[in-house]
Amino acid sequence: MRSPALARSHSLPRINLERRNCGWRWRAWVVALVWFAFAVGADLRLEASEEPIDLGTIQLAVEQRAQKIKTLSGRVRVVHHNQSKAQPPTNTFEGLAYETEFRYHVTNGWMYHDDQRTWVMSGISQQPFRVRTIESFDGTTRATLLHTLEWCPIASAVPPNQPYKLRLHSSGGQSQDTLLHAMGLASEEFGNLQSLLRDREVRISGYRRLDNDECIVVTIPELSVELVFDPQKEFVLRQYKRLRSLSEPVTGSRESIPNLPELRRINSEFKEFVLPDTGESVWVPMRSTRMGRDAKPVDLEVIDLRLNEPLEQAQFQIDPASLPDGIRIEPLTGPPSYTGDRRDLFDELQRQIDDQDKSLEELRRRAEGPRAMNGPRPTGRPTPMPAERKSDWILWLPAVVIALAGYRLWSWRRHRITSDTPRRD
Repeated sequence: MRSPALARSHSLPRINLERRNCGWRWRAWVVALVWFAFAVGADLRLEASEEPIDLGTIQLAVEQRAQKIKTLSGRVRVVHHNQSKAQPPTNTFEGLAYETEFRYHVTNGWMYHDDQRTWVMSGISQQPFRVRTIESFDGTTRATLLHTLEWCPIASAVPPNQPYKLRLHSSGGQSQDTLLHAMGLASEEFGNLQSLLRDREVRISGYRRLDNDECIVVTIPELSVELVFDPQKEFVLRQYKRLRSLSEPVTGSRESIPNLPELRRINSEFKEFVLPDTGESVWVPMRSTRMGRDAKPVDLEVIDLRLNEPLEQAQFQIDPASLPDGIRIEPLTGPPSYTGDRRDLFDELQRQIDDQDKSLEELRRRAEGPRAMNGPRPTGRPTPMPAERKSDWILWLPAVVIALAGYRLWSWRRHRITSDTPRRD
């Protein structure tokens, strides 16, 4: 039997090893707990606030923001990625884009668009076609002024960029790619944002982190629509998302729209403007991406923007008296008329335009002939929508890794200490 002194000599290394290694073990667990506390705090910092955000706060903020903005004017650029279904005045298109000089009177519902559209005809010319179209609505009549092509790859007698037809309509419908839609001041489906929140059953369904901003998710079950607002930017709309595709008509919508993609719009960049008339500030989306009905993204970028400038009704009208002779005017009712009573000028120009279109169609058929023999022409892979940031795992992963590494190292050292300690007889 061993003496007490020998037993103590064998037990000393074990005691020293435990004391020597307990420090790093506890430090690892402390670091893991700190990471867990940080992750939990990041997820719950809105819920733990002294003044929780309720639905009434969001509705009031959206309505006040809409009331601040009376007029908008400036220029935007819109790009259709891999677009093949747009309708400029020819037949086959790729890479459609346009810059629009716009004016909106939000209070009266007036609008004015001066579009400069460009697109490429694959196989005909790498230089883009260009054409100008002006649209206006003064609260009563919508007018569309068509122009001839500004640039064409073939020799043609058609004068470039010349107005030749004015169409008058009774509807004041808006395009789907305007700044008003990105701001939520108009909608192609269910009306503007403030009426949508006021007239429908709405509920707050949670929170979502987008670009390091904690945002609030609002759902409208009746329409299967999800809206994401940013409270750090006066509840500006960050996302408009459809929770499912619609194949049946929805109450309040204009029509049945089958197979709509899930994600409809993302506003990704914002800028704060100071209103010149009141001195108040307002946040405006400067970049927006919308998924089109053909499941192809459409990007909108604000190039220039002015808010609440005084605008007169005449700035939202196209005066036929200001047009040159020979312009065909198609009124709401009755036969067409011609400025200056010069129908002969219009007929000659229309004949030249028809000849130009026939020549372009022939070029297109020649360019697509070999492709047609080998099957459908590939349209390319659609540009992906910018996804929302899923950064929660970045917060949780370090804590899990540190905890597992600390446990593994502790187990290994424990096993080594036990195996190195001599057994007592």
